[in-house]
Formats: sequence, structure tokens, C-alpha cells
Amino acid sequence: MLLIEGDLELSVLLRHVVDEARSMAGARYGALGVLNADRSALAEFITVGLGADEIAQIGTLPTGKGCWGSSSPSPFPSA
Repeated sequence: MLLIEGDLELSVLLRHVVDEARSMAGARYGALGVLNADRSALAEFITVGLGADEIAQIGTLPTGKGCWGSSSPSPFPSA
């Protein structure tokens, strides 16, 4: 499916990208963390393939701290 629209919201586009990647990989679930502008936390955590009950069982979704936050590349070069 080709999505080219000038007024398409970024979150809708990203959800579609996650869903397509999940489908291509043959995965049941997919997720994408979107960093905030200063890269200090997640501005959004997009999930695909999870129902409301499954999301409730997970509890608090990632915020960009811990393993998820430490895996994001630093905007500063390492010395």
C-alpha cells in the first residue's frame, strides 16, 4: 500500500511503517519508540498487534530510560 498524502499525520505514517515491518518479518507484534526533540525520553511509543488487554497486562510502556534509552545513539561524537 502506498501512502502519499500531504496531510498524513506522522503518528499514522509511523504506525503504518511498524505494521509493514512487522508483517514483512512475520512477527505478531511490532513497536517503535520515537525520541523527543532533545533525545532525553520517548515522545511516543507506537505498538502494533497488541490488543487493549495485552497493553494493560504490560503495564507502564517504555519512556526512554533504562535499556531503551541507553541504546539510542548519542547526538555527540564519542572521544
